Amino acid sequence: RAPLDNQISKMQASAFVFIAVALVGAHGTCDPEIINKIKTSWNGNPPTNIIQKLTGKITWLTSPSYYSNYSDDISCAQTTVDSTGAAKDFVYLGDTNAPSETDYQLQENEKGILQWEDDSSVLSNNMYVVYQTDNVLAYFQCQSTTPDAYEPYAGMAAVNIKDGDLDNSDALKADLQTGSEALNKLGLRPLEGLYTDCKF
Repeated sequence: RAPLDNQISKMQASAFVFIAVALVGAHGTCDPEIINKIKTSWNGNPPTNIIQKLTGKITWLTSPSYYSNYSDDISCAQTTVDSTGAAKDFVYLGDTNAPSETDYQLQENEKGILQWEDDSSVLSNNMYVVYQTDNVLAYFQCQSTTPDAYEPYAGMAAVNIKDGDLDNSDALKADLQTGSEALNKLGLRPLEGLYTDCKF
């Protein structure tokens, strides 16, 4: 399977888009070395207005670590976000028409970082933004508390895209390429890519 940056250039018109990548990132909770690398890459200008840019619909292009054993069964993984940060995940497994749904509240308490609660109502989930535009998000996600419930991971997502954009938009492909390169510079690579048979 080809890395994300190679795969982007090979996207073909299809109802399914597969972006395959390998994991070479760190394990454990929020690794201070990785976090310092990300913050250094911001050059004193951490991403701002993260929730505002994510408002709408996020389509996840790479698997989160907690779904790594089921990534081949996921036909679509999306999240809706409103302007207050209220988020809802929709994950479709196989041919089912009824997605698994999860509600949570995103908070932007520190520039460059999104946080949300776990089951114990502690802000333990941290998403560090590595690259963000109006249509692309490259990030590193981890947990700040122990014991951790999942392995930390890097990922890629498309935001508020239209049907056919993943196949046909050269601008989106270039944007995804830039996001992939931003992760690569930090030694971060997403987990396995997802087929995306999603409704836009």
